[in-house]
Amino acid sequence: MAMTKLFVYGTLKKGHGNHYRFLKDAKFLGKAKTDREMWALVDLGAFPAMTYGDMQVHGEVYEVDAEQLKRIDYLEGVDSGLYDRHTIVIDIDGEKHDCDTYLMFSIHILGKVQNQERFAVWGE
Repeated sequence: MAMTKLFVYGTLKKGHGNHYRFLKDAKFLGKAKTDREMWALVDLGAFPAMTYGDMQVHGEVYEVDAEQLKRIDYLEGVDSGLYDRHTIVIDIDGEKHDCDTYLMFSIHILGKVQNQERFAVWGE
């Protein structure tokens, strides 16, 4: 079965609202961060969104199967255009890995928070 490395930075992290429901059975690969300072998080209230910026975003990486990924895509609103799932390079303990993650590029939503402070870590 094909497995996907998934970088999470918000409510899917351990100890947050969606972790148990979606990732409790997934293999935890470690705490991680983006390999480049080209991303940032914005606060959308109950959850963050990762978009272009000038920081290294911190999160966690899990190995998920196709069914888990499909359920998380639904949670993240991929079909409706809320988030897009992309593969980016993630640093796990100094090693580079290609990982999928959820990015937000929606002008409609990001336009509402364009003057908001950006940050690299959410929920800690």
